[in-house]
Amino acid sequence: MTKWWEDRKGTKTEATRATWRHAIRTMREFFCEGGKTDILMTDINAYHAEAYESWLETSGGDKGGPLALGTVRQRMKVSKKILADAVKYKALESDWGNPFDGRRTASVASPQSRQKFITLKEFGRLLDACSGPEWRGLLLLARIGGCRIPSEARNLKWDHITWTTGTRGGTVFVERSAKNANKEGGGDRLFPLWPELERGLLELSESQPDGTDFVFPNLRETTNIGPTIDRIVARAGFGKWPKPAQNMRATRATEIEHYFSGAQAAEWCGHTERIASSHYWMVTTHDVDKAAQWWTVANRDDTSDSEFLAPDLGPLLGSPTGDSGPNLELLQAELPISELLEYLGNCRKNGETAIKLEDLMTVPVRARGT
Repeated sequence: MTKWWEDRKGTKTEATRATWRHAIRTMREFFCEGGKTDILMTDINAYHAEAYESWLETSGGDKGGPLALGTVRQRMKVSKKILADAVKYKALESDWGNPFDGRRTASVASPQSRQKFITLKEFGRLLDACSGPEWRGLLLLARIGGCRIPSEARNLKWDHITWTTGTRGGTVFVERSAKNANKEGGGDRLFPLWPELERGLLELSESQPDGTDFVFPNLRETTNIGPTIDRIVARAGFGKWPKPAQNMRATRATEIEHYFSGAQAAEWCGHTERIASSHYWMVTTHDVDKAAQWWTVANRDDTSDSEFLAPDLGPLLGSPTGDSGPNLELLQAELPISELLEYLGNCRKNGETAIKLEDLMTVPVRARGT
């Protein structure tokens, strides 16, 4: 196992090497009497592999506690790879082959207990708790830009940013990370320079000396930003948040999927829709509120007894097939934009004008949750 590590430790990213180091450490703790001796591959059989998995689930943590299921799967995946390489290169010859074959190594979806939708109000308090523009810019890149931090922020340069000019929106170019270079959805990408992010990056740009190349130069000197983010969360008056950096990115991915589409969320955030549905997209209180505005009606097709869901927009805007017109007082409520557009589309399809353009120009319709 020591030789396996020595042969490969210079071929992967630092994050991957850290994952491998942790996996090898726990293997030595379990198989080698607390790491006092090395282990021979031929000494491990399927029974040991099963016992090792059980130990990780109950006592494999740094303080003797259980590891999270995702971490257990990750450690088992590395162990399986080590033994698979031993079989491949004839370092392990036994009647049972790879003893880790059949063990569960697939990644698991993020449990709801580890998910948190970070509202813009909460995020505003985080920005106020930051020590300076660099940390504000970094958090904006995660929460508003939907980027992975620190990996995608570390190599971001000022010439990767195209600023907004007139009616033409700005963009941010993100280089593919070494970890995701060969994965689907892991290549270079462009995403919109959202107004909130642009303001934060302009503030950061003005605070740096002329000629600064990288957007976050200090970030290039560290790989562990977790403790600092935890302190920012605490200064903002919140308790311990699970995975705040990932949940900021997941929150933005959820918003983009909701207000644009899953395809655009995947393109702008740099993941696949399959991965996002398991690890990023969340059900929010807005979704629950929206569901409360829908009502079940009988299908008009006489050949079917099925039911379908339709938005109850009549009380808010007036029926698309009636003469009541819009209720401007209720329009000032937080009507979801998607339902408003659906209503206007029905009006246009039926050749009706239940709502006038000048009415929309003067009534503050906005999307709930923004």
